[in-house]
Formats: sequence, C-alpha cells, structure tokens
Amino acid sequence: MKRTNSRTAKTSRNKTVAARAKAPPSAKGAAAAKAGSPASSAKGKRKAAPARTTAAPRASAVAATRRAPPKRRALVADRAHVYKMLKGFSTVMLVTIDNAGAGTTMRARPMAVARLAVDCTLTFVTSAATPKVGEAEQTPQGNVIAQSRTAYLSLRGRTEIVRDRARLEAAWRPAFKVYFPQGVDSPDLCLMVFHPDEAELWDVSGTRGLKFLFDAARALLTGSTPDHDREQHTRVDFSGA
Repeated sequence: MKRTNSRTAKTSRNKTVAARAKAPPSAKGAAAAKAGSPASSAKGKRKAAPARTTAAPRASAVAATRRAPPKRRALVADRAHVYKMLKGFSTVMLVTIDNAGAGTTMRARPMAVARLAVDCTLTFVTSAATPKVGEAEQTPQGNVIAQSRTAYLSLRGRTEIVRDRARLEAAWRPAFKVYFPQGVDSPDLCLMVFHPDEAELWDVSGTRGLKFLFDAARALLTGSTPDHDREQHTRVDFSGA
C-alpha cells in the first residue's frame, strides 16, 4: 500500500513539473525577457543618455575654478574685480600715442563705453576721420583711465580699429545718432576696441573704504604704515589665458 502511494505521489509531481514547463511565461518573466532584448536595451540606453549631459556649464566652471591652484584662483578673482569696477563707468579716458611731431606725445580723450566684454575688452564708437584713429593705427599701444571718488583704474593694452559691419551693429546705440545721423551706414563710422594686457586698481569703495579708514587710524595711533590687501590695490595680468 505504501509503495502504491509513493508511486502515485511521484507521478503527480512529474505531471506538475510538466504542466509548469508548458505554461506561458508570467507577466513578470515576460517583462524581464523583454527588458533583456537588444531593442529594449537600446531604448534604455537612449533614455539614460540625457542624464549624463545635464551638468550645468556654470557649475562646472565654478568647480574647475575651485580646483585650480591658489594663484590661478586669485587671478580669476582679480579679473572679475576689474570687470565689476569697469561696469561702474559709462565714460573713461582713452590714451593714444601721437608720433606725428618731433617727439612722442600721449593724448587722452573722454570716450563713452559702447560695449564691455567679460574679459574687460572695451569698445568705443568714433569717426575714422579723428586724429586718435590714425594715432592708434600707427601705434596700437595705449591706456584707459577710469576714476571715481572711491575707485581708480589704469589699464595698459592695445587699441584695434574695426570697420566690420556686424561688429558695428552690435555696438551701436540710438544715442550715437547725434554724432552719426546716418546710423550704422555712416561712411566714417568705426570702432576703437581696447584689449587690456594689464590693469592696476585702487578700490576703497563700500566695506573696503571702511577697512581702509580703520587701518589708517590704527597706523596713525601706532606710528606704522597701513597695509593694503589685494582688493584695495593690486596689479592684474590680462596677457595670458
């Protein structure tokens, strides 16, 4: 009797295994099989691709600056300081070199800033018939001077004369029509683009001014000389990248 029951149980288990082998795959198994197919894998890869390119460029630039050596970080900060100071000036003095006479003469003229680039390149709109254009074409080296009650800037660099139509349109302002009634179509219109090689700044504006007064008062009481940090006075190199 026991032997018959054992044979019956074994036969029942064999039928169950055979039935499971013939049954269709479950929904979960089908999904897993579909996910493992080449088409599904390619689709998954296409969806994942954007995630690798979502890093913000600005965040990457900030991270790169933080990883840079201390001298590089200081240079980036100094250039940003010069740019911030220049943004506060609508008019600066452009200095050109006049070699027409027996000697060399430096001539300074007030110029309205038409454009200011992030690298501190300054663009001015002027007439090609003016002496300063001829002076800059003959001797590109020059200076830009900017001054307020609490901020002072001196930039040394090169002046480029530009007559390109696209760049003229980019720098054009309606206020310039006072001097150039024909607008961008004025035949003598040109740009003087100043590229700085070096800047020197003196900045005692805002909290820097308060710090300067405190240091000056302390130096007066102690008979010493006040110290200046690089935010108050420094030279900034623009010649390299």
